[in-house]
Amino acid sequence: MKKKLLTVAVLGLMTSSALQAQNCTGTHISCFTSIVPTAQTNKLLIPAEHKYQLILKEGDNYTEGGGLVGGQNDFTGYVPITGSSTNGYLSVNHETNPGGVTMAEINYNATTKLWQLTRSRGVNFSGSSLVQTIRNCSGGVTPWGTIVTAEEQTTASDVNVDGYKDYGWLVEIDPATAQVISQNTNGSQGKLWQMGIMNHENVVINNAGTTAYFGEDGGTHMVYKYVMDTPNNLSSGNLYVLKLDQGLSNGNPVATTATWVQVPNKIKADQNNTSALAQSLGGTSFNGIEDVEISPLDGKIYFTAKGLNKVYRLQDNGTTASQVETFVGGLTTTYSFTTPQGTKTEAWGDGNDNLTFDELGNLWVLQDGGKNYIWVVAPDHTQANPKVRLFASMPAGSEPTGLTFTPDHKFGFFSIQHPDASISTDIDATGNTIDYRGKSATIVVALKENLGTTGSLGTIEQNVENTVTVSPNPTSGLVKINAPKGLKNISVTAYSMDGKIIYSKKFTGTNTSLNLDFTSQLEASRILMLNVEADGGFEKMIKVLKK
Repeated sequence: MKKKLLTVAVLGLMTSSALQAQNCTGTHISCFTSIVPTAQTNKLLIPAEHKYQLILKEGDNYTEGGGLVGGQNDFTGYVPITGSSTNGYLSVNHETNPGGVTMAEINYNATTKLWQLTRSRGVNFSGSSLVQTIRNCSGGVTPWGTIVTAEEQTTASDVNVDGYKDYGWLVEIDPATAQVISQNTNGSQGKLWQMGIMNHENVVINNAGTTAYFGEDGGTHMVYKYVMDTPNNLSSGNLYVLKLDQGLSNGNPVATTATWVQVPNKIKADQNNTSALAQSLGGTSFNGIEDVEISPLDGKIYFTAKGLNKVYRLQDNGTTASQVETFVGGLTTTYSFTTPQGTKTEAWGDGNDNLTFDELGNLWVLQDGGKNYIWVVAPDHTQANPKVRLFASMPAGSEPTGLTFTPDHKFGFFSIQHPDASISTDIDATGNTIDYRGKSATIVVALKENLGTTGSLGTIEQNVENTVTVSPNPTSGLVKINAPKGLKNISVTAYSMDGKIIYSKKFTGTNTSLNLDFTSQLEASRILMLNVEADGGFEKMIKVLKK
């Protein structure tokens, strides 16, 4: 059983800037102290200021229509019902073959501070005009409240003989009905033919509902723009590909300007050959365009190239683009940030994948590769003056996918794709043991005060925290940790006041007391911070003074 942290206030002056940073007084989901850099472990690691709750996982029974939740959970989109941050639809892609989408209805209980899943079903893609979907990878939420799911694989087949290749398209879904929206001129369900065929990743649409941006992971590795003929209607429009005026050098734009080159897309022959047409027109290949997003602050277009390990941005000026530059990343680029153990430095690594902006302009970067982190990049970050923090580390074998926020930005939903079967069970914000070993899962994360109540945390009585003491304190070095009601599998970590770990040991079994000797540690530091953890969601931080 994993330990889930229950933060306890520590009284007294704390001179360590790292420990002070944990006492975050902000109320925004982006308020946190970075986790300590790490290789993947057997559990999800998130900041001490946050908790998470399991919403659904691979193999769960649908509440309607029969069948089970699919695997390879990927794009995860929250669609608010009438603008609500507590009542909405949660759409989850399944990057399988055949593919699929789970459509869930969820709501937040203000009393328990927990999310409830009230309805779940699979989207039906079996209509003759659709054939099916494959590799539903990324996608997007439209400003008018629908879901777009993306097929990341193309085929040359045309089994229904409608003149369109079967796979490699974007598909629009009504989350209220869990049905594909009719797109064909005869009123039948169809895919978004004019947006082109390719190894689609995500799609993002501007607030005006006039322009969509997306990219291809594989094939052309290019960035595309789609200008709708009618606002809020993806069925027809003009398609463009991005061409840097002077290309790339060592993965960086040589110049800051670019051109949007129109790609023919009005007849079936062209729609079936988007990639070849874009290449013939000189579009720029970036190597793995995994996501394109729009900043809520400056309106710039940001996109990630996984193969180049970088995030780029530009200003779209209509037929041209300007201010093209590398925003963040680089395989060997390192960033420093404050953690509970002091300042740490970590390489950006490879695999930057999904992107998500919060309303403050922070860019959340989810990695598929490297150490499978979630990074948060401040809006005023530059490569010369970095402002990067580390939010999460995924369980062994998995990657984070599809982060999406509620409109009030108190809650973020994302999926944990293909974790190893060897990971541990955990205790989430419900206080119950959860088990997603070997199964893709979808979770919600939030600041502790917004998710779960004190009474529902862990399996240990909450008054146990007040009975765990250290004596004598102040001490010459020999101390006893007293836990009269017993704690199972106690871990004790001692931090010096500069945030360094100077002692760490785990005691298996159930113990009511432990005798420890911190004589040498107190000689060096004179003040220690002891972090005592145990099974069932228990943690207490205690200051120990030298006599």
